[in-house]
Amino acid sequence: KSSEAYRSIGGGSPIVHYTQQQADLIQRKLVDKYGLDPEATRCYFAMRYWNPYTEEVLAQIRKDRVNTLVIVPLYPQYSISTSGSSLKLLEEIFFRESDIWGPAAEHKVSHTVVPAWYHRPGYVKVMARLILAELLQFSRAEMQEGVHVLFSAHGVPQSYIQAGDPYQRQIEECVRLISRQVSQLLRDMAKDPSSEPQLPPDVALGLAGAGNPNPSPSSLLPLATEVDVDALEMRLGEELEGSGAREVRYHLSFQSRVGPVKWLQPYTEETLVELGREQHVRNLVVVPVSFVSEHIETLEEIDMEYRELAEESGVRHWRRVPALNTDELFIEDMADLVVEALENPALSVSEATSGHSDFIDSQGQSSGGLMAGDAAGGLSRSAASSGPFGLTDSAEKLNGRFAMLGLLGTTLLEVLNGHPVLPMLGIR
Repeated sequence: KSSEAYRSIGGGSPIVHYTQQQADLIQRKLVDKYGLDPEATRCYFAMRYWNPYTEEVLAQIRKDRVNTLVIVPLYPQYSISTSGSSLKLLEEIFFRESDIWGPAAEHKVSHTVVPAWYHRPGYVKVMARLILAELLQFSRAEMQEGVHVLFSAHGVPQSYIQAGDPYQRQIEECVRLISRQVSQLLRDMAKDPSSEPQLPPDVALGLAGAGNPNPSPSSLLPLATEVDVDALEMRLGEELEGSGAREVRYHLSFQSRVGPVKWLQPYTEETLVELGREQHVRNLVVVPVSFVSEHIETLEEIDMEYRELAEESGVRHWRRVPALNTDELFIEDMADLVVEALENPALSVSEATSGHSDFIDSQGQSSGGLMAGDAAGGLSRSAASSGPFGLTDSAEKLNGRFAMLGLLGTTLLEVLNGHPVLPMLGIR
């Protein structure tokens, strides 16, 4: 079945192609926006089980004499099965090759990790903008009939959550933040009828749910320990009576389960059937919320399998939000993330994989500060490191070769097929 799935999307996953483009564009943005030395700034990417392998890329990083790394998983939300697995591999390599990567190494390579970034305003705005673009493709009649948005996140076994994995909590908050931002964009459009794209104010307010213009996070999605469909179905205000459109309804489900064990629920395939057959949803936008690049789980599982199931269940108008891929605003936000990470206290891979989900959540918060380049092309940094491989007090300025190491966790389906990807972005 998996071989057939890959054949159906052209014979292979495009994730490597997109990740290489992301690395190139982030590197360029770091140079153009922050004035970094192009000869001393590099973005690397590597894979967990496929070329280029993690060990090979680390060897290239050493060869390039990089002295500082910023490690960023390309999964917005942290899970031990994705970002955690990739970071664990780095931890093992750093420990095994402590003469190279350890604090006593002759050519020390300091590093810091950004384990999660789903709450970044830039990321939230980009996702909301992409969703809004799809909502605007529906006709006035379809908007009056009602449009639903389904966030489909990659699933993980329920046992992981029970063991303390923060993934479910982060996904729920991520969906809440993006949904609220979509509503805000619609209200902004209603205030400025001359804005592009144009949408009549009554239609914009109807879609936004104008009865509750400033919904609080708790009113959108309770952070429940037990996943329940009712708790995960969100409304941004009451339907505006007599408006040009009905308020958008938001839902969250989980895809790509494998094996007999219980995974996070509700499952996407079951949710689609329920929406179409029981709730009579006819207009649907599906949002892949765990992924930053197109790959088999968006191009085959969502676009083919889930679309067919949805249409069989009664959905007439299906739209799917594209993955972030090389979106310009996404690329810029990732470059900003790299620079901001250098201002914060360093977080080592050992700390990031320690299993303390509350610590991971707090370390993932953005400081909001940006770094300035000096005349030599280096970057100034304000905080000392707390980890064994972190940035040291003596490294007040990074005048050498700075590297951002971005890690992309892979999907379980790709792992099973030998294609999982662990990207690393690096800047010398």
